[in-house]
Amino acid sequence: TPDNIATAFTKAELTDILLYHVIPMEVNSDVALTLLGDVTMGNGERAGLKYFDGNIYVNDDSKVIIADVDASNGVIHAVDTVILGPWPRGE
Repeated sequence: TPDNIATAFTKAELTDILLYHVIPMEVNSDVALTLLGDVTMGNGERAGLKYFDGNIYVNDDSKVIIADVDASNGVIHAVDTVILGPWPRGE
């Protein structure tokens, strides 16, 4: 739960999880469609982007539900679940 997440993980683990939600370049949804396949995330791990049934997914599980929110340091895309890694599964 959000209340105990700070005690469930170390600071380094939380940093790694959060950076796995960052593509280290500005990527709007149009650009994301050109990056389908493997991308390198902010923590250096790979993630898989795919387009299916009109939606962009990260690692098959996390669906982009809100896209292209401009921010001062890039573009935000909200996903419906925590992005799990590494990709592909089992590595």
